[in-house]
Amino acid sequence: MTNLLTRIFLFSLVLPTFSMQAQDIPCKELLFIRTAHHYPEDYKEELEQAQAEIIKFEPDIFITEYIAPDDMQSLKAFESNALIFPNRFKSDKQEIPEADDPQSNSLIQKLKQIRKLAQQHDQANYEYLGYLFYKELKLAPPKVKEAILEIMRENFLPEDSLQKYIRSGRSNEYQLIAFPAADALGFDKVYAMDDQSDSEAFHQNWGACADGYENQATAVFSAGIDSLEALSVEKQQMLQCLNTEAIDQIDEFVYEIPLKYSKNHKAAVIYEHYWEKRNQKMVENTLEILRETKAEKAVLIVGASHGRHMEALLKEAGIKVTKLFHDSNQCSEEPMHKLAKEVQNLMKE
Repeated sequence: MTNLLTRIFLFSLVLPTFSMQAQDIPCKELLFIRTAHHYPEDYKEELEQAQAEIIKFEPDIFITEYIAPDDMQSLKAFESNALIFPNRFKSDKQEIPEADDPQSNSLIQKLKQIRKLAQQHDQANYEYLGYLFYKELKLAPPKVKEAILEIMRENFLPEDSLQKYIRSGRSNEYQLIAFPAADALGFDKVYAMDDQSDSEAFHQNWGACADGYENQATAVFSAGIDSLEALSVEKQQMLQCLNTEAIDQIDEFVYEIPLKYSKNHKAAVIYEHYWEKRNQKMVENTLEILRETKAEKAVLIVGASHGRHMEALLKEAGIKVTKLFHDSNQCSEEPMHKLAKEVQNLMKE
């Protein structure tokens, strides 16, 4: 009873009431994509299917799990690279002469825009433009490519620095799903809705209740997750599995296990609280983007663990939410239900 009262008290004390509604938001449908933050190097088939689903959906905007450039508190707490990146560029006061051909000028303009976006701390869009820059550079003739890289070194920054800060070539959801789809749709920008303002408190309490994961339930849970991931990769169904109802049952254990087993129950409660608070703020930011852009259809891509919280809050706000692969998902949910039941039984002992 004491643990329950502690939990109720902490939540009522600091969790804001979610009351945003979609009356003044024209969005008719939101394609909601739960994704991993990393994919195996040779994982292509399903990612291309996801891109095709997004393009078929015909969204007006693409919303991502980046931090908005005006959210300095979150950037300082979690994305210091976005604050450091502008300092890696050389002065923008020196004149850069125009090249003789349109392709070179296009690439130079992209470098100028990347620098401008870096100065604005707009990580979502300097990474997106960096993706477009390297896509275009790859197709350029060798002489053009060599000349552009020289211009970059002399007037902007070393190429390895650019690749580092725009995360070029990474096997993440942006380089492999979001950016290719946004490019195919002709978007010149993407939108950012993440919130990391409580990142420090979240991670402190996560560490403080880490003893709660040292038990048989966690061992079975972790082994089951590894097995499910290996199976989904083998079947090219990783994204499909992450976009099922069954994954919600799995995700709950990340917080339920330390709540039951950690000796620092208060930390486990606060850890879960800050996670729910972050998801609430992410939804509020998403609704504000929908309101400001007046988009009728939008795509939202987030890490899979945000799924159950954000989807529920978006529906509560009156948004129609459609899952990726909603009418073509081939992933069997039976192994996930089986794992959930096994862990539940262990936690009852």
